[in-house]
Amino acid sequence: MSSSPSSTPTAHTRTSYLLVYDIRRPDNALRLRVNRRLKGLGASRLQHSVWELDRLDDFLGLATLMRSAAGRR
Repeated sequence: MSSSPSSTPTAHTRTSYLLVYDIRRPDNALRLRVNRRLKGLGASRLQHSVWELDRLDDFLGLATLMRSAAGRR
């Protein structure tokens, strides 16, 4: 019995994390700052506000920034 390539586990499995966010239109400065930070961290943009990154600690730091800025309205 042979196994198909899609069902064979590999030793090079990679974990990645997704950040999905919604920043309201009036907060353009925050949106720009977040996008620049994500690009600087090497994150991959999957959709408008959906990013992928391999390092969870970088996302957590950015989430803290976004959370603290959300209180300023």
